[in-house]
Amino acid sequence: MADTLTGTSSDGKTAPTRAVFCYTSALAERLAYLELEVDGKPAGEQGSSSDWTRLSDAEVNSELGGAPDRVGCFAFPLGDAARAALSGGKTAKLVAHAAFARALEPRPASIAQGEPQRVLFRDAALRAVSPYKIERQTIEALTPAGSKPLSFFPGSPIGVLKSSSSGGIITFSPEGATGAWGGVVVEKEKKKGGDDAGEEADDDAAASNGLSVHFLMDEPLVRGRRVVREVQVSHWGNVYFEETYLVRNDGPSLQGEFSRRRYSDRSQHRGHMFENLRARLPSGSRWIYFRDAIGNVSTSEVHRLPAGGGGKNSGKGGSGKEDGAGGTGGGSVVVDLGQRYPLLGGWEVDFVLGYSLPLGSALSRVSSSTGSSSTLGAGRMRLRVALPATIEGMYVDELEVRVVLPEGAKRVAHAAPSAPNALAALERKSTYLDAPWGPGRPVLVLRLPNAVPDHGSARLTVEYSLTALDMLRKPALLAVAFAGVFAALALANRADFSIAPSAAGAAAAKAKAA
Repeated sequence: MADTLTGTSSDGKTAPTRAVFCYTSALAERLAYLELEVDGKPAGEQGSSSDWTRLSDAEVNSELGGAPDRVGCFAFPLGDAARAALSGGKTAKLVAHAAFARALEPRPASIAQGEPQRVLFRDAALRAVSPYKIERQTIEALTPAGSKPLSFFPGSPIGVLKSSSSGGIITFSPEGATGAWGGVVVEKEKKKGGDDAGEEADDDAAASNGLSVHFLMDEPLVRGRRVVREVQVSHWGNVYFEETYLVRNDGPSLQGEFSRRRYSDRSQHRGHMFENLRARLPSGSRWIYFRDAIGNVSTSEVHRLPAGGGGKNSGKGGSGKEDGAGGTGGGSVVVDLGQRYPLLGGWEVDFVLGYSLPLGSALSRVSSSTGSSSTLGAGRMRLRVALPATIEGMYVDELEVRVVLPEGAKRVAHAAPSAPNALAALERKSTYLDAPWGPGRPVLVLRLPNAVPDHGSARLTVEYSLTALDMLRKPALLAVAFAGVFAALALANRADFSIAPSAAGAAAAKAKAA
């Protein structure tokens, strides 16, 4: 969703210090990503475009008077360039890009095998929920490529369908200028279950003065219920990644029994089912494995794209140095993950995807004087890890990134994109060859709810300090341990452990024998 505003500061003289965007509560709870541009440039400090926070209900009531009930507002601090563009009565164009998780729902909720999938988008308010005075507003609903709109509310003359080769475009044009909040009344949404179609959703939208779009979509709704990405940093050659997935198909559930014969019939609608997932790994990825609870899954294929080949759903990260945890300057590595069985609506699958990167492609040493990166070694280190899930087109309910740093790492700091309810914690973990009396390895844990493909350019940056003694501690322990083993073997070979009779005993035995 993109909100475009063209306007000036409130009094024409004072430049605002922040921009506020509001949505109905149903959408506000699902907001996963928000970025703001002013006249085509990032609006935040130091070129940031995604530094935003959610306002509490108390802040909304005290600072944004007259806000209707069931509204969520988000504040975006403006940088110097953005404030200058809005100062002195100047006119500027603000564009906010927002992404919402689970904003589409299948309607009907269950279909027979071979039927097309129909999905619904709805919002409880037709007019823009905004604290700013609005002179004119237009809402355009663009359905995905290859989709077909079935119904929408409100209809003509407010809502008009425009045909498009890449999907349907529906334009809603509420009439008249409005003041702050535009007289919007957000009604409490009604919950309807079962197999009701889009007409009942239109009734819901009409009852709440909202809008709804019901359309055919022949693409699966891939949802990651939980994704855990563990990153282990080794200063002896590699950075290891292991991602554990629990994936669900959020499409309509199946009516009746599943038929493999009908599934193999290409004339049947099967776009809402999926048997393959595509993962895009950073360039330089190697030692790739794909397994589940049974064992290794051999129905997969790995190939490397040429440099600059972003491909579908590559996001804003692109390829090369920015396509994941750093890359090596080449094209990204694409892995087609073939599942053991097709996933229909409501079905789930869990699996593990692992790979490794050369140390130099993800880790660098930070110069203490300039803060820039330089060659590797002991000192202040910087690690950059991509945040979005590597599987294309999938949103994640809960993404957990665990960065396991070397033993002895100190002064751990991190920087991550702004997101509501994101939590970071520092834990400890002991693994192989760690000293049992030592503190263990520090583990930075970042939990990010509602991760969407729009986070493609988002990075988690971790900095820590590591001394030369810490780097040599493990090799020294190994050297001492091997030296101790070899010394023990040498002493064992030199010692005489044979059992021989004494001289008196030998003489007595000889006399008795005589």
